Amino acid sequence: MDRTILIALVAGIAVLLFIFMFISGKMKKEDPEAKKSPNFRTLFYIGVTWLVLGVAAKIVTLWGMGLVLIFIGIENKDKWDDEKKWKDLSPKARKVKLFLVGGLTLLLLAMLAYTILFKGS
Repeated sequence: MDRTILIALVAGIAVLLFIFMFISGKMKKEDPEAKKSPNFRTLFYIGVTWLVLGVAAKIVTLWGMGLVLIFIGIENKDKWDDEKKWKDLSPKARKVKLFLVGGLTLLLLAMLAYTILFKGS
């Protein structure tokens, strides 16, 4: 895989994560019962993603940070919150999830199209 493709993929995922964190932070400010502790399940998932991308790209720093996040997530597994079902989400939270899934799907399709179109170059 071309290194520029991987860099674009990681950058796209990072931008979507920052957007999600911004929107999520605004929603938590509106929620009086919002917890102040980090979401350890999300840290675990981010760690798994970074580990896979780091190994695939042979970037030691990326997979090293992935391992750290995985260990933090596993160490705090008892603090993982139960995920809400779709029917239990507020309309605002549903829009956020749809936006993120749609954005990640478009990013995946764009990367796939780039790979197919420029495979021979």
